[in-house]
Amino acid sequence: MCFKVTTSDALDVLTKFFLMFYWLFDSSSILSKLKLLSFDVKNQTKLASTFWFLATLVALVKLVHDLQKLLNQKAKDDTVINNPELDKKIFNAYLNIISKLGDLLPSAQGAEIPQMLLGRSLDEKLVGFGGLIAALIAIRNAWK
Repeated sequence: MCFKVTTSDALDVLTKFFLMFYWLFDSSSILSKLKLLSFDVKNQTKLASTFWFLATLVALVKLVHDLQKLLNQKAKDDTVINNPELDKKIFNAYLNIISKLGDLLPSAQGAEIPQMLLGRSLDEKLVGFGGLIAALIAIRNAWK
């Protein structure tokens, strides 16, 4: 039995791998806050946010890769014939990229990445706006 591993599949598995660790550390943070576990809540939250950031970053790379494939497919198609299904996929890819960019802000803030790179935190309004954009796009995708 032979199977082919594509770049898109590998990035998807890596995203899920990071999300598994996000869930693990986020759950341990919550259980520690409830005094059911005795871990350092701040450290567990920071680790959870770090894995959330990594998962979001890898998902963003996957979305850009998928968008590139869609744009190449559109370029190969006859320009006279309009393919509304392909245009819809491209539009959704752009929306999902914007959503992941929005998710990068709160996850980076929780992982304290701006403090390491810039020496200060991001503005809370910017972080909130990024989360809002990501949430609105998630609601739009769920509504369909």
